[in-house]
Amino acid sequence: MKLRQGLVFGIVFLSFVTIGIAQKGQPVHWAVTGSTHDLGMNGDIDEGSMGICAGKGTFGEHTCNTMFTGQPHPAPPAPNCYAQLAMFTHIQRFRNGDLLYSRIPSGEPLGDNYLCFNGLEYSGTVTVEFVGGTGRFEGASGWATWVFEGEFLEENYASGINEVNGMIYLNED
Repeated sequence: MKLRQGLVFGIVFLSFVTIGIAQKGQPVHWAVTGSTHDLGMNGDIDEGSMGICAGKGTFGEHTCNTMFTGQPHPAPPAPNCYAQLAMFTHIQRFRNGDLLYSRIPSGEPLGDNYLCFNGLEYSGTVTVEFVGGTGRFEGASGWATWVFEGEFLEENYASGINEVNGMIYLNED
């Protein structure tokens, strides 16, 4: 009898714990403007690029930093789309100081992540996963797709706009 009561109590307790850490999905959208600089100083992104940006949308205004590298695309989706984003790490800082981290999922195929340029303009898309953060974003998960376009202001410096849409799951207390 005591064993049965203990099992029932354990199941009820685990149910409350599971409910207490449930995640609620929320659509996200950001409009972001920013600039990037080619770290290799040679007009491609195989040695890495760094970006700074600012945006607003879900969760309010934020600033952001991005690091990314590219590699030759094995099956370009369009003319001049020869680079595939091999690494993309992004940090967003919101007005209250909370940080949200995202990156290309490790081990994921890179086929949908690409960057196109023709010497004057660039465009592309990248899908990232949210990998936590600080404050309200601690333990966050989900995904977002960045669609971006811009122009080269100099050989190794570009400025552009981004539309970001996805779904985020935040831990609820």
